[in-house]
Amino acid sequence: MSEAPPLVEGRQPLVPDWSLVLPFPMARRVEDGSLVFWHSPRGLTFWLNAYDAGEPDDALANGRKFMPPPPSI
Repeated sequence: MSEAPPLVEGRQPLVPDWSLVLPFPMARRVEDGSLVFWHSPRGLTFWLNAYDAGEPDDALANGRKFMPPPPSI
């Protein structure tokens, strides 16, 4: 039988200059290169991947290509 995953809480370092503050204790694991936090009773799972997106303005413009258009009013 495998061990229970570690429970972590509070500020979690992700990469230099970036961290995540968990609102309550969550289980943590690394799976397929992704950092995963989950809390089964609340039905929450967060999959995190860090990568270099280049310059901030370029990354923002690239992300906007995948956004749906704003709704018509």
